[in-house]
Amino acid sequence: MDAGLQQTDAKCEQMAQENANMPDFSALTNAFGSLHSMGQSAKGRQAKNLAAKLGVEFQDGDDKLGPNDLSAVMVQRAQQAGKTEAEIQAALAG
Repeated sequence: MDAGLQQTDAKCEQMAQENANMPDFSALTNAFGSLHSMGQSAKGRQAKNLAAKLGVEFQDGDDKLGPNDLSAVMVQRAQQAGKTEAEIQAALAG
């Protein structure tokens, strides 16, 4: 019985040492979270810039749209606001 307890103790100590030698993934997780936030922030700025170029209002959720959908929504808003096709193309080009 003592041999079984010693084996269990040895296994527990080995596992504790292995856990102590594991890398700290929290730093990696924090870095990934920061990069994700920076990407979302940049995407939001781009959506707001496109809205400003077209002279339309940025709305909640616009920054969640993909590039093609965002362009289509912004162009549609510009058309509804009375912008001509030439004005829209000039805004998109510039």
